[in-house]
Amino acid sequence: MSELVKYHENDSCPICGDPLLKINGRLICKCCGFIAPYEYDRGLMSHLEKAQFLRKENRFQEALEKYEEILENEPGSLEANYGALLSEYGIEPVKDKDGTYKFTFHRFSYQSFSNTTYYTNIMNNTYGEDNESYLEKIQQLEDLRLQINDEAKKAKKYDVFLCTKITQIDDPTKKTEEYQWAELVYRKLKKMGLNVFFSPYSLPATLGSYEVAIFTALKSAKFMIIFASNEDNLNSPWPKNEWGRFLKFKKDGEGNDRNKEFKLIVKKDMRLNNQELSKQNYIKTSDKDWMDQLIETTSMVFPDLQNSKEFVRGTIITGTGLGIIPEYQEEEYTVDLTNFKRKSEDYEDDLFQSSYKNDVKLMEFGEDFQPIKPDEEKCCSLMESFLKNGNFKAAAREYRDFIDYKGTDEISSKVKILYMYTLAEARNLDDFKENKIRYFKDYNLINKIMTTASVEDAENLSQIFSEYVIRTIKNEDQSHEEREHGFSIYKILANFNNSTIMKLHNSVVNSYFCMLDELELLEKYLYVAFPILVSKNKLEYLEKATIVIEKLVKNRIFPLADKIADEILEIDRNNPSALFVKLKCEYEVNSTTDLLLSIEENNTHKKISDIFVNIDDADAQGYINSIITRIRKLLKAEQYNKVDEWMEVIIGYNFEGRDSLVSEIYQICMNPDNKDTIDLYDSIKKAANDKKTFVTRTNKFADLTLREFGNYDKAKKYYLDVLNYDKRNKHALDGLLATQLEGRFQNIYKVTDFTTMERYITTRETDSEIYEYISNLCNHCVKYVNNNDIQEDNNIFIVFDKLLSYVPKNYEDGLIGIVKTMADILLKKRLFEMATWYNSIILGIDETQHRAYWNILLAKCQVSSTEELKQTHYNIYVLEEYKRAKHHAIGTSDLDEYTSVQIKVKNEKSKKSILPVIIIAAVAVVAIIVLLVILL
Repeated sequence: MSELVKYHENDSCPICGDPLLKINGRLICKCCGFIAPYEYDRGLMSHLEKAQFLRKENRFQEALEKYEEILENEPGSLEANYGALLSEYGIEPVKDKDGTYKFTFHRFSYQSFSNTTYYTNIMNNTYGEDNESYLEKIQQLEDLRLQINDEAKKAKKYDVFLCTKITQIDDPTKKTEEYQWAELVYRKLKKMGLNVFFSPYSLPATLGSYEVAIFTALKSAKFMIIFASNEDNLNSPWPKNEWGRFLKFKKDGEGNDRNKEFKLIVKKDMRLNNQELSKQNYIKTSDKDWMDQLIETTSMVFPDLQNSKEFVRGTIITGTGLGIIPEYQEEEYTVDLTNFKRKSEDYEDDLFQSSYKNDVKLMEFGEDFQPIKPDEEKCCSLMESFLKNGNFKAAAREYRDFIDYKGTDEISSKVKILYMYTLAEARNLDDFKENKIRYFKDYNLINKIMTTASVEDAENLSQIFSEYVIRTIKNEDQSHEEREHGFSIYKILANFNNSTIMKLHNSVVNSYFCMLDELELLEKYLYVAFPILVSKNKLEYLEKATIVIEKLVKNRIFPLADKIADEILEIDRNNPSALFVKLKCEYEVNSTTDLLLSIEENNTHKKISDIFVNIDDADAQGYINSIITRIRKLLKAEQYNKVDEWMEVIIGYNFEGRDSLVSEIYQICMNPDNKDTIDLYDSIKKAANDKKTFVTRTNKFADLTLREFGNYDKAKKYYLDVLNYDKRNKHALDGLLATQLEGRFQNIYKVTDFTTMERYITTRETDSEIYEYISNLCNHCVKYVNNNDIQEDNNIFIVFDKLLSYVPKNYEDGLIGIVKTMADILLKKRLFEMATWYNSIILGIDETQHRAYWNILLAKCQVSSTEELKQTHYNIYVLEEYKRAKHHAIGTSDLDEYTSVQIKVKNEKSKKSILPVIIIAAVAVVAIIVLLVILL
């Protein structure tokens, strides 16, 4: 549960960040008007801070979304409701020179504050003075909204709104690439007489009036053009605010708002993930005719543009704009009947000569005079008759006479269809379908007919034109010009929606293989059909598009396949077919088998692994089967290093025959003759279905790697893998130590890292296991010392000492035995310093061990045995060790050994002390004799 905490004076306001001040006993923010509740939920504060940051950056839509997330869990949160209310209207408190705050609207709306759920929640969760304070604050905002509403009614209205990022994000002094496009379009559309909103030219000079101008422009504009060279610019705060509000008007509005249209002008290589800005509304600047495409779209939104002198078949030409073309003034003709003459038959379309005087008004024919009203049924009958007889000129005249009366906008599609036959010089429908449609290229008329046709006529025309389009696609004898003509008709049909045209789109996509010899035409067809299929049924589009790209790759048409695959991935980013098609296009291969060979050659298996990570197991299965087939071929050829790479790709998936394949590879790995498989095991070691199988297999392979292959590093790796699954596994721990000893316990002296021994010891459950393990290693140390010529600084003594430190206390007798063995060998080898050390360890455990005292005595005397000591003349009876050895040896047979050495030493000493006396006495006798001889 979140902790409830009280607000304090000078705490930061969770809405705007200014300090909370105590006013009339309550904590209030003078900046935004927020009134702090008595307690707040500390768990919400981090979320509120994020929303506050977004709102202060004028990223109101993102802030609103963050507040909505909070309100899903805490609908009564006063902080979140008030912040959401300010974000909904884009309200920014701005500090004036006098220190007071004024509010600016960045997201003006016709909706009253009181009609929002946030207002209702605030009113329901505040009481007394707080409720009245909020009511007063919100009423101030409502008054300001109404004031802006009145100003907006007087503001200039627009036809088109240009939405773009003006300056570069990293350098505000430079204009963006899309700004250049927008400026060009602005000038073009202005010449056509449209009222165009483009902020650098249309915004007022004062900041406070921006919202009025922007809101009015967004509300009144029927058409928005969005420019984006990259996704960051498109989603930067101001452009996103503009197109987001425009789309909201279209989605939520009523009446004319629902008819709002937009186009997105983007770069060729730009990818967007915004579903609102659907791909069918893209125009790419990489297309040479992107401006013509845009003008053509604009003309459909504003049909009157097509009458502009600036507009010629979708292209703007220089001249007077629509806005300044003088209106047509209808003349009031008078007729002088006395001078009336019929013109020659060649000019029967004209009723009067231009030289006739206009001095008689029409009304002079009499008050009851009524002009003859041409009858549509009669007109159609006459036209059909003229057409049947091949009198196309008369049929055209009949049509012109009729529209002179009715006007082109009021005639039915039936008349227009007959006029189309007339222009095509077709006698009837069948003649038009079979012979003349291929020559009829008045695309504007076709578009007008389809636009005004009844449902029945539209279906019939769609059927006629659809049959022709498909015929131009499928008939190999069709010329390039005829195929282009078919596409032009198809492009017109694509603007309309009925069952026949939808069938046509599907037929076009299904007939792609007939256009493989004309890739440019194929691409144009697909780029019309695909967006429509996407808008109607994404699943159907994905199904058909993936079939197309796979066939294109099969026919080695890689660039087009790659482009369409990109389009598929924009809708379904993990589409397996598109992902693999792109990979095939990259390597320019047209089969999965060739793809696998290319992957092997370039050692880029990770590319397939990355695809498998992002697709379902079922989608990956087909490619996994191909990889398994490849693996079995490599196994047969004994190319184990390549097998290893492929197993790494597929081993994480449960595919049919997985266990049998893994077992087969394991048996190969366990063959001691196959040293090349040492890396192959890595790819299957975790493929066991259970822990026990994994541990058993890995230990066995580690043993093989250690003993047969002599690869100690690899063996260590496998033992560690086992220990990651089973940290107490004795076999792995023993094996891990063996890797340090290079498989030979004679190398025990090489151990410098005692981690393995410690790990083994700490995972044993009983002291007996620990002692058994340590004593075994100590014996190997003793054997090494006994069998080798070593010095006292050998590392073996460090190893031996470390092992002794792990012996459990209740095994002191065993410890003494181990140390005594080592000490005796060292004494024998005349390594007296180390012998003294280990005998001292024995005495540290048990001070009654008289033999340890005696051995220390021998070491001090630099002799290796008692017999050798007897041959010396050391005065051992003064040594402390001798005394302690005799003391603790009382009652043992060793006492006689110690005593006998002492007696012998004393006897030797007595002999040594008498000898000088005898020598001196002899010398004295000789001297006396010599003296007597001299005297005599």
